[in-house]
Order: sequence, then structure tokens, then C-alpha cells
Amino acid sequence: MIGYKTNKDKMLNAVLLNKTLMETGDYSEKDFATFDQALISQNPIVRTVARIIQGHSDGNTSKNIYNEITDYLKKIV
Repeated sequence: MIGYKTNKDKMLNAVLLNKTLMETGDYSEKDFATFDQALISQNPIVRTVARIIQGHSDGNTSKNIYNEITDYLKKIV
């Protein structure tokens, strides 16, 4: 992701640009060129991180974010 437009972009990059996580999660920067792209990424790590950030940004409680992420991960397994 080139340049930061929002705090969501900054948070997404702070987590997803970790080289160890990128290797383990098998994704690259092209999987999250924009925050909106990360929200619909086919990579579950990219998408999960984006959904956590979005939930926090929307003011959801930790419990609601946890439930949403857990439901999402159960569906993809």
C-alpha cells in the first residue's frame, strides 16, 4: 500500500507488512493495495486483520469483533 490515507491504512500496514507474517500467511503487498481491497481479500489473514480494524473503526465492542471474526474463520475452514 503506497502512502497512508487513513488511520486504517496505517494500522493495516503496521500489522501486514511484518515479513515473518507475510511469509507465514503467504501474501504480499498486492493483496492489500487499498484498505477496501484488504476487506475482500481471498487471503484469510489479510481479510481478518482488515475486518478487525474495520470493526474497531466502526465502534464495535471487542466481543462483537471477536464473534464476527470467529464466524468468518469457521466458514472458511
